[in-house]
Amino acid sequence: MCFKGVALIVLYLFSNNIYSQDGQTAKNTIYSEFLGNTASSISLNYDRIILKKERIALSISVGVGTVPSNIIKFNNVPRNNYLIYGIPVSANLLFGKKNNHIEIGVGATFQQGLYAAGAEYSRTLFGVILLGYRYQKEAGGFFWKVGFTPFIPIKEYGELTIDESAPKINGLPIVPLVGIAFGYTFIKKTK
Repeated sequence: MCFKGVALIVLYLFSNNIYSQDGQTAKNTIYSEFLGNTASSISLNYDRIILKKERIALSISVGVGTVPSNIIKFNNVPRNNYLIYGIPVSANLLFGKKNNHIEIGVGATFQQGLYAAGAEYSRTLFGVILLGYRYQKEAGGFFWKVGFTPFIPIKEYGELTIDESAPKINGLPIVPLVGIAFGYTFIKKTK
C-alpha cells in the first residue's frame, strides 16, 4: 500500500509539474541512482527544484529502489532470498552557478522487506546525509551527480539487523555509501 501511494504522488508531481512556469530554469529531473539514497543496486527518483536564487537552490526528491540481499541478516544469519525495497525522501541545498553545484542534503529512507519463505518481515527507517557534486543544466538536458550518502538506522521493526561489522559513531551503526546517478532534467518554454 505504501509503495502504491508513493508511486501515485510521484506520477502526480511528474504529470502536473514536469516543466517550470518561468520558462527559464529546468526544475524537474528524473534519474536512476546506483547505491546512494536507498542503499540499492538501482533506484528511480524524481527531483524538483522548489526555490532558486542566483547561487543557491533548494530541491526535494522522492524515489523507489530495491536493496541487495547480501547485506541483510535475520538473527545474525545471512538471507540471500530476501526482497527489500526502499523509498527515499530528501531535501537538498545546491550551491553554485550555471551547471555545477555542490549538493548537501538530509533525508530519510524507509525500507521494507520480506523473506522469500514468507515467514520473516521487516521495516527499517534510516536517516540519510548527502554530500556531493551535481551537474544540472539550467536549460535542461543530461543530468548526473555523485555523492557520499551514509545511512544511520533510526528505527527498526521486526528482526532485521545491520551487519555487526558496520562502523559506529556514538554506538550507532553507520552504513557508509557512495551513489552515482544519471538522468534528464526537463524544461518547456512558456507560451
